[in-house]
Amino acid sequence: MPYVSKSVVIMEKEELVALIYPDYELAYANRLNDDDIEKAMETNRVSLNQQIAKYEQISRVKIRHHEFEKTAKKSIKRFLYQDKTA
Repeated sequence: MPYVSKSVVIMEKEELVALIYPDYELAYANRLNDDDIEKAMETNRVSLNQQIAKYEQISRVKIRHHEFEKTAKKSIKRFLYQDKTA
């Protein structure tokens, strides 16, 4: 997906939510501002949802301004981002 560096999909209040760390370097090089990046992520969400089954579709996108925390093997620590109220 354009301008996506890293992403994690989590369950939040019975909805799938995509946490996205954008490729800020590429976006800013292409003269996108933060509002443009948000619009690009929403466009990505809509495009992805057209390609997948209804039960897999992403309800919302949350943009992260900092990289995801990672393990020593450089894997994202997904458990840190799960909804704690579920």
